[in-house]
Amino acid sequence: MSQDGPNPNLIVGTSRADVNHPFPDGPVGLGGWLILPIIGLVVTPLRAVFHLAGYGELLASMQHLTGGLSAFLVLEFVGNIIVLLVLPIILLVLLFRRSASFQRLFVIWAAGGLAFIVLDLIATQVFFGDVLVATNQPLLDAQTTTELLRSVVFSVIWIPYIRLSRRVANTFTN
Repeated sequence: MSQDGPNPNLIVGTSRADVNHPFPDGPVGLGGWLILPIIGLVVTPLRAVFHLAGYGELLASMQHLTGGLSAFLVLEFVGNIIVLLVLPIILLVLLFRRSASFQRLFVIWAAGGLAFIVLDLIATQVFFGDVLVATNQPLLDAQTTTELLRSVVFSVIWIPYIRLSRRVANTFTN
């Protein structure tokens, strides 16, 4: 304690800088490797518009599907809207606000996106397996394989980075 009263920079023996930045000697801000997932977040909604446009013809032919298949198609469409469009936009807002919620939601989004692809493949096999066999179509076509691998690589690299990075810990404190 100084002659003028308690030091305003100390909170339970820790400087205010330590409270705001868990690693005071570490980097802060939207830079470094953090730029790459930011680019991914910006590009994902743009890719989503093209991806979701492909559902137009499929949704138009829903009257030819059974109730269960129609429901599956609608759930897949809504899931893609959430994973590819809504959550990345929310994450971008949290990112630019430097919200502490960004880290948790990013991890949920990345892991959830991978889980969504895997569950979609399982459901496709269950609901459309006989159609795939009859038409000699593979469950894992080139586009699906690319999306699955992209999601696996993205999750394996960026989930640990977001959870362990000093820059991320120092940046998302609001």
